[in-house]
Amino acid sequence: PYGEAHRSRWKKRRRGRSDTRPPGALQAAISETERTLGEEDGKVQGAWLLTEVDHWNRESERLVLLTPRVLLVSHYDFVGLSCHLLVRIPLHYIDSITVGPFHFPTTSLGR
Repeated sequence: PYGEAHRSRWKKRRRGRSDTRPPGALQAAISETERTLGEEDGKVQGAWLLTEVDHWNRESERLVLLTPRVLLVSHYDFVGLSCHLLVRIPLHYIDSITVGPFHFPTTSLGR
């Protein structure tokens, strides 16, 4: 929905700011990801923006949407305002979920 002129203006505005997403970018990302859902998947029950930290200590954001039938995991580029990867996981494939405080891996190369 945003053109190159918008991205250029936004990149100039964001220099020196801690918030790297333009206003409304999260809602736009959720809406774009919702459009990939079929009617049989049901309505979105929840949406989360998570950070994945790999063993090189690099961070990447993941947008996660939950419906009654599927879990959508999207690698959304908030600078380019586009989805790079969308993984669709049927809920019957999931047998457990672990919840708890965030810890850096002991084998992180960034330590």
